Amino acid sequence: MSAVSELVAVLFWFGLLVIGVAILIALFRNRNLQLWVKALLLLLVIALPILGILVCIGVWVGTRSRNRGREREKDTEAPSVASEAPAARRLPFPPPAPASEPPPEAPTRD
Repeated sequence: MSAVSELVAVLFWFGLLVIGVAILIALFRNRNLQLWVKALLLLLVIALPILGILVCIGVWVGTRSRNRGREREKDTEAPSVASEAPAARRLPFPPPAPASEPPPEAPTRD
């Protein structure tokens, strides 16, 4: 094998590793997946990396589409609040104090 083909193979496996780790992190952060599914996906990625990552991509896309469907259902069930006045909410900082006197004007140069 030539040096160029070895470099391409190493870059391919490194890219596959990075993609696999990123998808596994996304799947492990998902609270909708059961723990045994996460463990099975991890074992599949370790045993058969290419097939495991393809399966992880499929599971990831499936969970994202299900979550988007649930969000759409919540949006359609919520009553329209566009006509209502916005509710008062706490500001993350104190409001400015009302000024009793206007600030002094800056001196002008003649």
